[in-house]
Amino acid sequence: MEERGWGWPSSQTRRAQLIEWLVSRSAELPDGVLLSVEPFYRALPDQSMNNYVTALDDMNNLEGRALLELANSFGGIDSLAARAITPDARAFAEDLQAARGSKQHRRSACRDAMVDWLYSGDAVRPPGVVRDRMLQDPQRGYYYAGPFTADDLDTAAAWLHRQGLARGTMIDQAEGPVVLYLTDAGVKCAEESDSDTNAYLQRQQGWSPSPTVNIATNSAPFQVAGAYAHQAQVRDVATGHQYHFADIKGNLAAGSQNFTQTYQNSFDIAKVRDFAELLAEISGTLQLASRQREALEAGIVELRAAVNDSAADKRRMRRAVDAVMAPLKMAGATVLRQTAITMGTDVGNELDMAIRHMPHL
Repeated sequence: MEERGWGWPSSQTRRAQLIEWLVSRSAELPDGVLLSVEPFYRALPDQSMNNYVTALDDMNNLEGRALLELANSFGGIDSLAARAITPDARAFAEDLQAARGSKQHRRSACRDAMVDWLYSGDAVRPPGVVRDRMLQDPQRGYYYAGPFTADDLDTAAAWLHRQGLARGTMIDQAEGPVVLYLTDAGVKCAEESDSDTNAYLQRQQGWSPSPTVNIATNSAPFQVAGAYAHQAQVRDVATGHQYHFADIKGNLAAGSQNFTQTYQNSFDIAKVRDFAELLAEISGTLQLASRQREALEAGIVELRAAVNDSAADKRRMRRAVDAVMAPLKMAGATVLRQTAITMGTDVGNELDMAIRHMPHL
């Protein structure tokens, strides 16, 4: 299942909705009663999909995935029915609902989808497009096969506006612009970060695999050195000129007169906090043995404590991430478990990079 939760082909969204609908209907009817799918297709917003060929293709697809047992495939859409819904179908429906219930990921997904929607529609200049039209987009208006709400869109638009990724027309009744377009920064986010707003902003905040040294107002020879570092000597630098040295990998030593240096190696602790909060939110839904669950819950407590500690000890946070990843990887396969593993892996990699560039004591 697509981890972003949006951007699905319309057929994938429709089939996911059909599974949920069949699971819900099967719970209302006695065992052995055939489940006709005609009411589902009759209620679709896009009535061009209300036809026998589409419905039969959907049912065959779901049967091929062992989600249902097809009872009849002849006689038109009125006769199409499922004889049985499998446990895998029920688990799939539960995963969809649980994924949609993650508020943090829903908010993030909505703003990413909004950037992608605006960019795909070439809404990159005033006046822009009406925000709520995104709800009609079959790929970007849905999150794990469930529609975004108008409130979701308002919150996303307000966030994009605050971050300088979108501009537009504001009204008193809404938090964000109701008619909006992407700024130049928003276009870069779409083009360079695949509409991943968190990744784009993190890159803009100055995170880089290599530290950066800016030298200004220097009037004497100097040397930059460190483990695996390049070395350089500058003579007679004019006052006010700035020289940029990158690709330095190690401790920094510099000697000169009348110069300043800046070391940039930022780390977004908010991403670690988001990971901890996601784990706390989904831990009760994960399929774990009792000992593994205890280990996960203890790890979450330690991870939260490490994040909230004013010392911001990156090594402590890294150990805590390892502590939760071990039981997490042993949990039963679900959408949320895979989402958490992906997020934890990213957090661990960034912590590793930040730790490598910490001064050696």
